Amino acid sequence: MARCAEDAGRAPTLLWEGRPREREALQGLAPELVVGERSAGASAARVGRVYEGDNLAVMRALRGKVEVDLIYLDPPFATGDEFVLQRGGRDTVAYRDRWSGGIGSYLSAMYERLVAARALLGPNGSLFLHCDWHASHWLRCLLDEVFGAGCFKNEIVWRYRRWPAKTRVFQRMHDVIFWYGRSEGDGHSFETMYEPLAASTLATFGTRKQVADFSSGRRKPGQLEVETPGAPMSDVWDVGILAPISRERSGYPTQKPEALLRRIVETVTRPGDLVADFFCGSGTTLAVAAKSGRRFIGCDASPVALHTTKKRLLALESEGLAGAAFEVARCGPREDGPGPRVEVALVQRGREMHAELRAPRGGDLADLDAWSVDDAFDGKVFVHRWSSSRGRRGEGMATAGPALAHGGARTVVRVAAADGAWREIAVGQEARGATAKVPPAPRSAARRKRAAGVAC
Repeated sequence: MARCAEDAGRAPTLLWEGRPREREALQGLAPELVVGERSAGASAARVGRVYEGDNLAVMRALRGKVEVDLIYLDPPFATGDEFVLQRGGRDTVAYRDRWSGGIGSYLSAMYERLVAARALLGPNGSLFLHCDWHASHWLRCLLDEVFGAGCFKNEIVWRYRRWPAKTRVFQRMHDVIFWYGRSEGDGHSFETMYEPLAASTLATFGTRKQVADFSSGRRKPGQLEVETPGAPMSDVWDVGILAPISRERSGYPTQKPEALLRRIVETVTRPGDLVADFFCGSGTTLAVAAKSGRRFIGCDASPVALHTTKKRLLALESEGLAGAAFEVARCGPREDGPGPRVEVALVQRGREMHAELRAPRGGDLADLDAWSVDDAFDGKVFVHRWSSSRGRRGEGMATAGPALAHGGARTVVRVAAADGAWREIAVGQEARGATAKVPPAPRSAARRKRAAGVAC
């Protein structure tokens, strides 16, 4: 159990068994990050990065190479639960929020990641940490220690509504988001947001902008002949959770609404700034950054999270959003693994060749959640030149691709299941030779650990 220690003249410090030292968080192993796949538009000057692997190792590897303007962290909340992705009537474990060493092991993991995250921020950068009642009190103490109490900006209460629970305490319907700056003072970016005026204010003053009038020698309310934008936004945010029928919903169990992330991103960053989310989950932060003209970095150890994020970004790019282009870099070698059972055939239609999915003998395509085609595979990096995927209810996936370049000779097809397991199928004759040069790593214990959120 963690406890608080305080020395005269120093701020209180949390102590627990196995607590790491600050320099241990910064000086651990920093692996090589190797690009293994990219979207079709990733050759543009501005491209996002998605990292597959333990986020602490990734942050160590990025130290000194990037300067981030905003880091949003939505880590596990220390609930002790298992979270399941629901898609097409099937349940798949997305991640497990369980800690064998109790709250001490959770705090150790969070302390190391907060230290590493702070080291990536620019001088005027901001960090937003999303949590709830399970560990918010511990995390506030860690943030004060890592950043300094003077760098605290806001404690934001995200209030939402959902079906009430049967309980003998008040309904728990809010999360907490702590905002800390890399530096003290007001050097950080800040775009004032507004919320609607109170009904009583509208009834008394209408919609014209209010000012303080001192013409009589004392303060009294006055008005200007301009419309008010509203009241400056407070630190209590009423943002609805995603409805079960929302088109935005991906099925990922802890997906946050874009409206919440948009408010954060557009308040403390400007177009072109770099936004990072090292627990990217369903990819909401990356999607919002791309739509808002910001650059992005994402990271997750869960294959389910990475698969969901890539599907989301590929869909945005296919809709014409150039800012959604991305590369995927891995913490270690390429690892495909049994993936869904499916066959791919080259089919000639007129003078063109097309890739077409076919169910295996005695089976169907139920395990397949998404597939992509690279018809110019170079033997090293898979490019999602065309892709199709199922919707949250299992609908909408095409089974035949567009016309292939090079007559299909250099075509490789990547197929993926909802649990993130994937494999590459060399369709063309030249592609079969290219894939032979890059043998996949065996399905190792490291992959199983990453699925559970453990360092690779």
